[in-house]
Amino acid sequence: YHDVHCTAVIVHPEHHGEPVIGMTWDAACQFAAWLGKRDGAVCRLPTEAEWEKAAKAGRGYLYSWGNEWSDDKTHVASDRVGKVGRFSPNPIGLYDITGNAGEWCLDFYDPNYFKTKPRKNPRGPEGGNFAFHSARGVPNAIPEPIGYSTVFRRFARPSPLIGFRLVRE
Repeated sequence: YHDVHCTAVIVHPEHHGEPVIGMTWDAACQFAAWLGKRDGAVCRLPTEAEWEKAAKAGRGYLYSWGNEWSDDKTHVASDRVGKVGRFSPNPIGLYDITGNAGEWCLDFYDPNYFKTKPRKNPRGPEGGNFAFHSARGVPNAIPEPIGYSTVFRRFARPSPLIGFRLVRE
């Protein structure tokens, strides 16, 4: 099921309205391919650069809502996700891009890639260890405001708190 916030949503009554979590990178890619085939469109995970640009709303923000930290602008929690859309969207209309569930990116993780990346539309490293893809917006990665920022990067393995958001071309 695909909702207006561009996230797949668990439909079990206990979790209605929460982001899909606990998915592997492969499962997220397979869902994107299935959805694209069903809808006659190309659907895929965003690259890290696309994710970051969307999170910053094209404005260079440190957090998806602006440059000042605020506990009441994002899901600052713990070991579980919250309902999608409890907080205001960022200026381009994306809900919960940081702080609710982490989100898989298409790229392999390379801690040095962005030091030497192409300046225009970087597509991520060409290879890497398939167990380590990038995930962005990951809550609990570091229990401080920087962990919720639009610039915080990390590698990820499948986790109960990582889901995905898709790009439709």
